[in-house]
Amino acid sequence: MARRKNTDPENVTADRMTWIRAQMATLGGDIAKARKAGSWQALSALRRELRALRDQLDAGVAAADERKRKAGRSADPADMSPDERATLNAADAAACDDCDLELYVGEWCRRNHLRLDVVGGEPRLSREDTLRLVRG
Repeated sequence: MARRKNTDPENVTADRMTWIRAQMATLGGDIAKARKAGSWQALSALRRELRALRDQLDAGVAAADERKRKAGRSADPADMSPDERATLNAADAAACDDCDLELYVGEWCRRNHLRLDVVGGEPRLSREDTLRLVRG
């Protein structure tokens, strides 16, 4: 007899969110290709599709938070286990657009005294301290 698929809402939501994140990553590549090709109609359609996936992801996160609240667990990141926080942060990062991600990366670079430059289409990190010593 075949094994039945686990249809517990927690499991279904986690699988669905994993699928949504994978689809968003695929769309990100498709958007980059459409932008490079100059296909503005395709770019517009892909962005609408990405927005719909983000809405689904946000709804999934909200549903998970609601289930946690009903179960008596707080959705506050300070009260979460490291794995729960990582999952929440991954969902947040996946839902961010490029402008928001640039802000997060910029803050991380500032805190770690790093500078991010794109040279020939490749990102390069350098230490701010090294740059100060070279510049005088």
